[in-house]
Amino acid sequence: MIKLYKPCKSVVESIDFFEENEINSIIDYGAGKLKNSIYLSERGFEVYAVDKMEQLERSKRYYSNIKLKGLIDYNKISSYDLKVDLVISNFVLNIIEGVEIRIRYIDNSYFKLKTGGCLLIEVRRRRGITPKSCNKAFNQNELNELVLSRGFNLIKSRYSKYSLVGLYIKASN
Repeated sequence: MIKLYKPCKSVVESIDFFEENEINSIIDYGAGKLKNSIYLSERGFEVYAVDKMEQLERSKRYYSNIKLKGLIDYNKISSYDLKVDLVISNFVLNIIEGVEIRIRYIDNSYFKLKTGGCLLIEVRRRRGITPKSCNKAFNQNELNELVLSRGFNLIKSRYSKYSLVGLYIKASN
C-alpha cells in the first residue's frame, strides 16, 4: 500500500510512550487530513478524528479502507460521551483565533479524557515573526500557562527549531 500521508514527528516519537502506558483510545482533535489518525489506527489504536465534518469527509475519500472509531464534527464534540486515554493536537492551537476559544479547546480535551489521560500538543514555536499561516505562535511558558491552568500537569516538553511539544496528564478531578 502506498502511503499518501506523513504523521507528525511528535506522534511518531511518542508511540513507545503510548504503548508503555497502555494508551488505547485516542482523539485526534483537529485531524485535518487524517495523517495522524491513519498512522495511529494502523498501529491498533482506537481513533476518533475530530475536525470540521466537511474536512473529515473530504480526507476520508482518499483513504476508503481506514478503520477509525469515529468521525466527529468539532462543533459537536461536547455532546459525545467519550472518555479516552489520549488527545493529540498538532498545530491546532496556532490557527485558533482568540484566547477564549483556545481555552474552550483545552477544556474540551480535558473533559474527553479519563482521569490520568494524556494530552499531546505540538505548536509552532515563536521565532521572530509569526508565519502568516498562524494566528498565534507560542513560547514554552505561554503553552504551559494555557494548559496547566486548565487542570493538567506537565509530564515532559521539548522543542525543535520550529515547534514546541508538550505532553501533559489530566490531574485528578
